[in-house]
Amino acid sequence: MSQNELFDRADRACSETRRLVAAKAAARAVKEVGTSRPVAPFGADPLSIAKRYVAESQHQIAVQLVRLAQLDRHGHANLATKARDLLVLLESSLRLARQHLARIERESDAGVYGHSS
Repeated sequence: MSQNELFDRADRACSETRRLVAAKAAARAVKEVGTSRPVAPFGADPLSIAKRYVAESQHQIAVQLVRLAQLDRHGHANLATKARDLLVLLESSLRLARQHLARIERESDAGVYGHSS
């Protein structure tokens, strides 16, 4: 895969992340009348959203590892350092996403979302 293709994939992943963040913000803004049950955006269930976010985070980390290797290989030490810093943030985000997914799975099993899976 060429470098341009990698950057295009990364741009698409970032766009999708922005879309998911906007959907989450929209879900927070919406409140059901008479219930405290969590509301999922646009008919998507919270479990599916959490699973998708974990998968996308894993993909972003894989892309970042490829970029980091390319920067190291081509002698871009300063950029490689920044790429490593970003990788640490992405990995931290993935850990949080996995914790969130586990919580959503527990809540789903307990029927918090109106059904159990």
